[in-house]
Amino acid sequence: VLADDCGGAIPCNCGDTLVEDHVMTYDLNDCVGNGIEFGADYLELDCNGHSIDGDDTGTDYGIKIMSYNFTNVHNCVVSEFYYGLYAGITDSGDIYDNEVHSTNYAGAWLQYATNTEFYNNILDNNAVYGLLLSQSDYNIIRDNNVTNTGYAIRFWDSDFNELHGNRIEYNDRGIQHDSGIYNLLWNNYFANNLVFNALEFSSVTTSDWNLSTTGNYWDDFVDNAGYPDYYEVEGSGTGIDFYPIPYICGDGVCDSVNGLNENCNNCVEDCGCTNGRQCSNILSEREDRYRCILFMNGGPTSDSELSSSLVRRSGDGFL
Repeated sequence: VLADDCGGAIPCNCGDTLVEDHVMTYDLNDCVGNGIEFGADYLELDCNGHSIDGDDTGTDYGIKIMSYNFTNVHNCVVSEFYYGLYAGITDSGDIYDNEVHSTNYAGAWLQYATNTEFYNNILDNNAVYGLLLSQSDYNIIRDNNVTNTGYAIRFWDSDFNELHGNRIEYNDRGIQHDSGIYNLLWNNYFANNLVFNALEFSSVTTSDWNLSTTGNYWDDFVDNAGYPDYYEVEGSGTGIDFYPIPYICGDGVCDSVNGLNENCNNCVEDCGCTNGRQCSNILSEREDRYRCILFMNGGPTSDSELSSSLVRRSGDGFL
């Protein structure tokens, strides 16, 4: 095995090429240039919670997969590269349970990628993009948290992709859809994005912002031109969410997690409160939901205590 090859029992150094499956037991710090680059099909990199860290200069990659298929990257903490995770000209990959932050351009970039599943990743504080998707088809982007970046997700020339279960919050811009056909976006959570939650251009055709009767949660729904019937996506396109989710209680699944019967019609019934308060519109629903949650968890229930407690409880998934 060459000195710049790694994997199996051979640890990787900065700039090495992975040629066998590998579980990391160490960190890579202050890499000058790339972190780890894949060198074959059917490879798995499990960082095991360890870091691959750059030197915050240059146009480099934390983890780079180029022209290889059936790859798997998970449990990695990647930071201070230009691109955190890159998968290009690739098919049938899995990228999951990673944390990418503090990159100088994009947390992750899928380019000419197909049949790749990108899920349960945390993309935070990346300079321009959380996730960039270009010329990529038939991918699933789900259950990711994208925060504190310029564009949470931007995609163009990409068709037949599915984006659902993603939390898009505290970014300058949410999702920007430049071009593509038959993309499906549903059950995503948009909140506290500065410029827009979602933007779609006229070059986008036949994409849907809801799956059957499940749309997305929009924190600006009540101010949207389509309220209360539907949500109009900003931009020159024709994007409409015909079934926006008015609020999300708990994890958004209608079950009985934490004593909550979630995502139903009446907040008092949802959260099992006994204060008898009814919901007259979406704003009071949101207010009641906090009251119910706080009540169920032994917190304040009076108006004065409630007003000082309307904070997002990210650990429980509450808004």
